[in-house]
Amino acid sequence: MSDLRSAHITDHARLAMARRGITEAQVWQVLWAPHAVVPGNRPGREIAQGTVSLGDPQRVLRRVVVEVGQDPPEVVTVYATTRFRRYGAKP
Repeated sequence: MSDLRSAHITDHARLAMARRGITEAQVWQVLWAPHAVVPGNRPGREIAQGTVSLGDPQRVLRRVVVEVGQDPPEVVTVYATTRFRRYGAKP
């Protein structure tokens, strides 16, 4: 597992964040204290994920895709989902 706390957020990721209503503070929250870090769908990628409560009982899983083969690592994209089981997370 790489040290994701030094990651750089790419312009592409910032556009995805704006489109999806995810703030930079929320991204850093996941990067600094992820509930889990799982391998990405490509070599050299990891996905940090964290569960966030949007009010009882609504919860979402935020996923931050990071290219760890870079120095510093680069946040490629960010998204939120309610499909916890698909990504091996507990709601």
